[in-house]
Amino acid sequence: MTLTVADPDGATATASETVQVTEPAQPPTAGFSVTCTDLACQLDGSPSSDPEGEQLTYTWNLGDGTTLTGETASHTYDAAGTYTVELTVSDPSGLTDTTSQSVTVTAPAPEPEPEPEPEPSGPAVHVADIEHTHGRHFLSVVTVHDENGAPKPGVEVKGTVCKNGSVCIPFYDVTDSQGEARFMWHRAGQGTFETCVTELNEPGYEWDQSRDSASEGACHTTS
Repeated sequence: MTLTVADPDGATATASETVQVTEPAQPPTAGFSVTCTDLACQLDGSPSSDPEGEQLTYTWNLGDGTTLTGETASHTYDAAGTYTVELTVSDPSGLTDTTSQSVTVTAPAPEPEPEPEPEPSGPAVHVADIEHTHGRHFLSVVTVHDENGAPKPGVEVKGTVCKNGSVCIPFYDVTDSQGEARFMWHRAGQGTFETCVTELNEPGYEWDQSRDSASEGACHTTS
């Protein structure tokens, strides 16, 4: 740059100075990515940039009253919902830029309810055995045990005894001290006999058929 001055007599003087002119600073551009799992979010401001390549500062407003700084940040929200996350970047000249995104977070799935403890089994009876004795007379002996596997006296036992699958006779007996109920078929002769228990009755007890241990559950067949 040159300056020339002149007086009224026409005398002049000149001075020169070199002046460097620079373009005005350009503001930075804010940008960020966010990933969330349940209520926890990871924030990354690295997509932000500055035209002059200068170091930026980062300020996060997370939409729930929380403010953080730094190029990256993490935050866990207290409740599910949609929040506006705002990032402001500043360069050393004080120029700034701000951008925002809506972020939706969800509460984690509830823990599965624990399986209830099985209730203690109450008093129960079951058919422990059925035995047949063949001869001139046919004898069927039904043995009943309690839940502890001990012979159970006083149990009403009802059922049927069938010969050759066609002739059936109902029977009823009460177990003795050995837990046994008996049915005698006089002069039954030879054939195929099947004894099936249909009821076990004792006040306060259930029939636990899953424990019946006769050859066919609550039935027994012999020839």
